[in-house]
Amino acid sequence: MLTIVFFAAAEKSHAAIKTIPLDSLVQHYDLNSDRRSSGLFVCPETLDYALFQDTQRALTSTLSTTTLPDFRHNNRYCFVAKLVNKTHEKNWVLHFSNLFINDISVLIYSINGEKKYHSNLSEGVTDEALNVFGRAFYIDLNPNEDYTFIFELKSNSLVSPPYFSIMTEPSYHQWSYTIGLTFNLAVGVVLGFILMAFLSAGVMKDITFFGSDFHLY
Repeated sequence: MLTIVFFAAAEKSHAAIKTIPLDSLVQHYDLNSDRRSSGLFVCPETLDYALFQDTQRALTSTLSTTTLPDFRHNNRYCFVAKLVNKTHEKNWVLHFSNLFINDISVLIYSINGEKKYHSNLSEGVTDEALNVFGRAFYIDLNPNEDYTFIFELKSNSLVSPPYFSIMTEPSYHQWSYTIGLTFNLAVGVVLGFILMAFLSAGVMKDITFFGSDFHLY
């Protein structure tokens, strides 16, 4: 099933960042529009755990957040979310649905320390996996453990609104297979119509040619 997400409102206002429980093995958790997250905001110069603490304070006062970033005016946007894994599944996938974002950095903090993930397609495929709609990172989340996620998105041009979500690895594979199959089928149908158009043009040309010969006799 193909899900299309419409972003109706650009600005978001939050009282504080709240923990999002991951309690379903099949749900795709839309992080960007979840009101318990920070929303996107212009990044400070440095990206570390202190950003989360500063963001917590700023969200109660003057920090401006959005779901529709304008990378033409600010080429770096950040995002903060707190998650806790309430399932027995340890293997999860963090998915970003926009290939036009040049650079994605992910920092994940827990009681066990810090993990970093990075993707820059101009440098080739490294930590990420590619799918029809974007990029994904395979991550481990221990059951009943709290995590703080910090994202940094970079781009220098006009891009469509980024959409990012988290889901279990089995759910991601099923979703990725389905959208890949749908995409390939759609491309095949379009190419089939193009081929039929060329064949029809060729047949009509032959009919016109033979019709002209017939009138000559």
